[in-house]
Amino acid sequence: MIRTVALLLLLLFSGWRASAAPAEYICRITPQAPVIDGRLDDACWKNAAAPPQFYELGVGGKPVKNATRVRFLMDGEALYAGIEAVTTPGKLPFGRERGRDGKTWYDDCVEIFLCPSFVDPTVTQLCLTAYGAMTDLRRGPGIAPDAAIQWNGAWQAVATAREGGWSAEVRIPWSDFGVKPPPRGWVWRVKVGLVAKGYPNAMWPRNESQGFANPECWGYLIFGDPNLQENPGFESGPPEKGLPKEWVAAYHAKEGQGICSITGEDRASGKWAGRLEKTDDIAWFPVFYTRELSVQPGSTYELSAWVKCDREFTMRYNLLGKAGAKRSTRLPATKGWQRVSLEAVIPENGVEAMSVGWQLLRTRGVILLDDVVIRRLNEVTVTQEAVAKPHPYHRLEELASRTSFKTYALLQGADGWFQGDRVIYKDTSTGIETWMLTRSAGTSTRHSYMEISPWNADGSYLLFNSGQLGKGSLHMRADGSAWRYLDFYASSPIWDRRDPARVYYRVYRGRDKTDLWDLAVGNVLTGAREVTRRFDGDIALWPMSQDGEKLLVREAFPDPDGKMRSRLWIMNRDGKEGLMLDPGGWVHQSWFTKAPDYSIEFEWEGQTPPGQYCISTDGKVRKLFDQTSGHRAHSPDGRWVAVMAGCAIRDKRTGELKAISDEPSDHQTWETDPNWYCTSSGRYMRRVIAFGNETTQLLGAHNTALKHSTYWSEAHPEMSPDGTKLGYASSMMGDIEFYWMVMRRPDPPQNLRARREGKRVHLSWEPGRYHKETKGYLVYRSGASGEAGELLTPEPIAALTWSDTPDGLAYYRVTSVEHSGLEGLPSNEVCAFDPWEGPAAVYVEAETGHYPKPAVEVFDASASGLYAVTLGKLRASPPMTLRANLPKAGEYRIWIRARGTGSLRASAGGSVLGEVRCEGKAWQWLAYPTAVKLDKGEASLSLEATVVGLSVDRMLLTDAPGYRPAGLGCADRQAPAKPAGLKAEAAGRYAVRLSWAPAREPDVAYYNVYAASTGDVAAVQERLVGSPAEPRFVDWGLKPGTTYTYRVTAVDRAGNESPASDAVQAKTEALPARLVAGLKTTWNTTLAPSVELPFTLPADGEVVVWAKVQSLDGSGRAPIRLELDGKELGRQSIPFSYISIGHGGPVLKTWLWSCFRPERANPAPPMGFPVKAGGHRLTLTADPAAKVLFEEFVITNDLGFVPEGTVNFRVEP
Repeated sequence: MIRTVALLLLLLFSGWRASAAPAEYICRITPQAPVIDGRLDDACWKNAAAPPQFYELGVGGKPVKNATRVRFLMDGEALYAGIEAVTTPGKLPFGRERGRDGKTWYDDCVEIFLCPSFVDPTVTQLCLTAYGAMTDLRRGPGIAPDAAIQWNGAWQAVATAREGGWSAEVRIPWSDFGVKPPPRGWVWRVKVGLVAKGYPNAMWPRNESQGFANPECWGYLIFGDPNLQENPGFESGPPEKGLPKEWVAAYHAKEGQGICSITGEDRASGKWAGRLEKTDDIAWFPVFYTRELSVQPGSTYELSAWVKCDREFTMRYNLLGKAGAKRSTRLPATKGWQRVSLEAVIPENGVEAMSVGWQLLRTRGVILLDDVVIRRLNEVTVTQEAVAKPHPYHRLEELASRTSFKTYALLQGADGWFQGDRVIYKDTSTGIETWMLTRSAGTSTRHSYMEISPWNADGSYLLFNSGQLGKGSLHMRADGSAWRYLDFYASSPIWDRRDPARVYYRVYRGRDKTDLWDLAVGNVLTGAREVTRRFDGDIALWPMSQDGEKLLVREAFPDPDGKMRSRLWIMNRDGKEGLMLDPGGWVHQSWFTKAPDYSIEFEWEGQTPPGQYCISTDGKVRKLFDQTSGHRAHSPDGRWVAVMAGCAIRDKRTGELKAISDEPSDHQTWETDPNWYCTSSGRYMRRVIAFGNETTQLLGAHNTALKHSTYWSEAHPEMSPDGTKLGYASSMMGDIEFYWMVMRRPDPPQNLRARREGKRVHLSWEPGRYHKETKGYLVYRSGASGEAGELLTPEPIAALTWSDTPDGLAYYRVTSVEHSGLEGLPSNEVCAFDPWEGPAAVYVEAETGHYPKPAVEVFDASASGLYAVTLGKLRASPPMTLRANLPKAGEYRIWIRARGTGSLRASAGGSVLGEVRCEGKAWQWLAYPTAVKLDKGEASLSLEATVVGLSVDRMLLTDAPGYRPAGLGCADRQAPAKPAGLKAEAAGRYAVRLSWAPAREPDVAYYNVYAASTGDVAAVQERLVGSPAEPRFVDWGLKPGTTYTYRVTAVDRAGNESPASDAVQAKTEALPARLVAGLKTTWNTTLAPSVELPFTLPADGEVVVWAKVQSLDGSGRAPIRLELDGKELGRQSIPFSYISIGHGGPVLKTWLWSCFRPERANPAPPMGFPVKAGGHRLTLTADPAAKVLFEEFVITNDLGFVPEGTVNFRVEP
C-alpha cells in the first residue's frame, strides 16, 4: 500500500531562488459573457488582464516581432479566450483546413494547452486556425496515442480572417473538463502556441524545446485572484454582529479566554486590521482563522500576513478531508509590523480545504493581523516521492506469532551470558536497517530516557532496565549478540564519560516521609560496587558534564511544611563529595548546560512558574527564557535546545526561536553533531538538519502500539555516541523493547598514506571525525583502483598503522568498524607506488559537496552512504559543487549515480561536459559524453538539474579505459556462500535448537534464521526470527507438538546475504494432557477480599494463571497474594502501566489480561507453579488498598498459552 507524504511546512527563506518568476496570467471573472463572433468588440475584453509575451522556441528564444495577443476571461459556465493574431502583412493568413480534427497545425493557428490538475497529467489541446478549423486532442495516462484525436469537446470558436492577421473568440465550457468553475485562487497549467507563415513558431511561456508539447514548459492560469482569502485586510469594516466577512474564530472557555475582532487603531495598511486578544495564561484558545479555503491537490501554498505581536505566537493551518491534519509552528515576536510567511504542501489526495489561524499559547497578549495572503506558489514543483505506509510490525509475521514464554535456561551459556534476541530487518516505510535488540517475554526492556544514553563511553556495551528475570539491569554487548544481568541492580544508571566499565546509579535505602535513595558507583565488568553518598530524599541522576568530571544529582525532599523541594548536587567523579545548590523550589528536570562552568539548566515541577532557568555554581538563579521547552535535547556545544511541538530550536543565550519545520516533535536527542538532531512523534523517527540547508528527514517508523500507549512505551529517542544509531523504545511487538535504526555509517578514517620501503608498504591513517565507538580498522587491498579488494585484516585492528608486502601493483583502502559491528565507508585510496601507477578511480559522496538552497541532503537507505542530495525538493536549485582529490593528472571520464526524471548538466576544469538524462526512480550510473583533462590535486565538478527533484548519490572520476561502475560503486557485491550443515532438534515443548557450520568468509557479520510453522520457508522478512552472531540459535516462544521448518543465510558487513541453506525440520514435544480452564468469575476487590478458583490438573506439571482485570481507581499497580490449597505461592502485583496514557494512571474501564507465574531471579525451572495431578483450589487475595475488577480467569498447564486480546503480551495490531 503506497501513500504520498502528506504534509510539509517550510519557513520561507530570503535566500536565492533558482527558477525565474513563473509565467502567470490572471483570468478575471466577467459578469457578462462575450458574444462568440470572432470580433472581440465586447466590453468585457477591455477588463481582461494584459496579454502575455510570446517567445521564439528554443534555448534563449527571443520575444516575437509579430504582436499576437491572447487574453482569457471566466464566468460560472466557461473559460473564454480572445485571440488577435498577426500574420504576413498584405496577405491573407495561410490555411487549407476547413473541417474538424484535421492537420490544423500546418495552417496559421493558435494552439491552447490546458492541464487542470497538478496530480493528473492529462492535457487538453485545442487548435484553432484563422479560418475557424478546429482540432481537439486529449493526452494522458490510459489514453492510447492514436486515441487522443478521438476526444471531441463541446467548445465553440469563431474566427475572422483579414489581410495581415485574424481574430477569434473561444468558449470552453467547464463541462469539457468534468469540473465545476474553479474557485478563487485556483490555478491551471496553460500554454499557448503560435504558428504563422513567415515567422518562427512561438509560445507563451518561453519554451526551450522545439515542440509545443514539451512537458517541462507551462504557464499558469490563475482564476479570479491569486489570493484565496477574500477580505484579506479586513477592509469590509466592523460588522454589525460577529466577525468580519470571510473570518471565523474558535473559542473554548475551559482552554483559554479572549476575543477576536478588528481594529482601526493600529494597522499595516488600509483602515482596518484583525485583532486577537488572549486574556489568560491557560492553554491555547482563542484562535483567529480564515474561512475554509478550497485548495488544490499536489500544490504548495504560501501562507503569509503582516503580523504585530510582542511575544512568541503560533501560526497554524488545518487541512480538511480524509487525509486532514493540523499543523502549527511557533514563531518569534515581531519587530513592529512584520510579514510572516510559511509554506504548506497539500497531498495528492484526501484534502479538500484549508484554514489558516493565529493564536497565543499559555500567555496573555495581543496579535494584530493585516493583508493576509494565501496563494499557490506556481514556481514550486511538488515532487513528493511515494513513501510506503509502514506495516504495523514491519512484516515480521513469524516473529509476531511467537508466544511470550521464554525458556531462559536454554538460552544461557556456560559463561553466564544469554543468547541475544537480535533481529535485523528493513523498515517497511523507508528501508532503513533496523535492529530489534530485546524480546522481553511479557515485560519490558528499555533505556532510561532521552539524552540518558544506554551506550557506555566507547560504545562497547549497553545498559537497560528490564523485568525479564525480575527487576534488574540488563547488560548487553554492543552488537546485541548476548546479554546478562548485572550482579547488582543499577537504578537510573548513568555511564561514566571516560571509563567504559564505570556506572553511577542509585540504591534504595528505605522511607522516612519520602523515599530515601543513595548514590553508588559500580563496575559492570568486575561487579565491584560501592555506595558513595547518602541523601536525605529521593534522588535522580542526570548525564555527566561534557568533560566527564562532574555528575549531576537532583535530590527531592519535603520541607518542614510538607512541601517538596529540591537540591541540585554537582558531584565529583568519585561520587563522594559535591557542591550543593539550592534553586529555591521543586525542580522537575535538570541538565548540565554543557558549558565549561558546570552551570545547570532546569525547569520547575508542574512548570510553575513557567520558563527555563539556569543556576550557576555560585548559587545564582536566572531565567533563560519565558517558555518551558518540555521534552528537550541540547546541542553538543550547549548553545541551543531542541524543543517539543514543531521542529524548532531555541538559543539559550538570547531566547531566539528558530523554527525549522512544523513536522511534529515529541522527544528529541542531540548527541553528536552540532548541525543536526533527531526526534520522534507519532509512529515516525526523523533527523532534523538545524543549520545549513534546514530540513527534516524521515528515517523510519518505530510503530509503538499507540492504542495502548504509555509514557514509558514512548520512543524517547537516544542516539549513540557517534550518531550512527538512533535508539528508541517501542511496543510494536506487544512488549516494550529497545531498537535502533542505522542512520549513519561510521566515519571513514582520514588522510590514509602509503610509504614504501623496498618491497614493504607501510600504511598510516587518522581516526574519522567521530570515533568514540570505533573498535578498530579493516584494511583492504586491490589490484586495480576503484575495486572492492581483498580483506587483509579479518578482525579489526586497533592500531593506526599496517604494513604489507604486495605482489605487484596494489591499492589500499581502510574502513572503521564499531563495537556494534557496523562498518563505515572507505577512506581515500592510496597506491603502493609513488608517483601513482596505473589508472585511478576516485569516488565522492554527494553529501560531502556544496549544495546551496533549496537543495537538501535526504536520507535514502539505498544510497551508498545512506544519504543523497536532492537538487531542489520543491524549487529548482542553483548548481552544486563536488570536489575530489585526484592522485594524478589525466583525462578523466565523469560518472554520476543519480535518480529521478530529467537532465543533469555538468562542467569541470573549465570545460562543459554536457548533459546526461536520468529516467526513473531507480539509481543509475550515468557517464558524461566528454572527458576532461584534470591536474593532480583538487578538482571541482559543477552539477545543475534541469528540473526539480533529481537526486545525486555519488560521483566517479576515472581515467581507466572501459571502467564502468556498478551497484554502489567500489563496494563489495559478493555474497557469502550458502550455509551448510544446518541441524534442528526439539528443545522441549517450547523451543527448537539449531546449529550449522561456520561461514568461511572472514567478513560475515551475522546470520539470519528463517522459520515457518506451515509448509516450506522462504528467506524473506515475513519469516525472519533471529539474527545471531554465532552459527547456533535457540528459537523460543513455540507451541507444543508443532513442526517448524528452518533455513539460514549468512550476511556480510556490506549487507550481502547468501543463498538460503537447505531446509530442515523439527517438531516440539507435545503436551500430553493439556489443560486450559476458563472460569467466568466476577471479583470486585472492593466488595470481597478474595476469590477461590477450583480446577483439576490431569497430570503432574506446572500451571500459570491468567486474569482479565481492570483498575477501578486509576492506581498503577494492584498487589495480589496467591495460595494453592492453603499454601502461599507468593505475592504479585498487576501492572496497569501498559494501558496508561502519558504520566497518568491506567485508563479506566479498559480490560487487561495479566499473567501470574513464579517471580524469577534466575533462569532455572520451574517456569510455572508446580502442581500435582488432581483437584485443587487456587485462592487470590487482594491487598486492602487494591481496587480492581476481575471478569475472567484461565488456569493452564500450557506455559506458552496467551489469551486473545492481551495487552501486556503479544497484541495483534
